Order: sequence, then C-alpha cells, then structure tokens
Amino acid sequence: MYSVNHGPSTRIKSIFSMPLFIIIIYCHIWLNLGFYETFVFAETCIFI
Repeated sequence: MYSVNHGPSTRIKSIFSMPLFIIIIYCHIWLNLGFYETFVFAETCIFI
C-alpha cells in the first residue's frame, strides 16, 4: 500500500516493485501462452 510520505525511500520502493510486478506478469503470460506470444506482447508494450 502507498503511504502519505513521498520521500526517497518510497520512491526507491516503487522503482524496485514495478520491475518485479512486470516480471511476475511476464512469467504468468509465458507459462500460459508460451515464449513466442510473450515476445510479441513485450514488443507491443515497448512500441506503445
């Protein structure tokens, strides 16, 4: 959960939690759809 304090520690936590969240989503998609679909999805997100 987000706290009211927007100090450096909160900013660092958001920076480190976001890639982890993306990795979890990618692993979930990769297990369900396969490597090729994940690659296409990643390319779509990058170009968007």
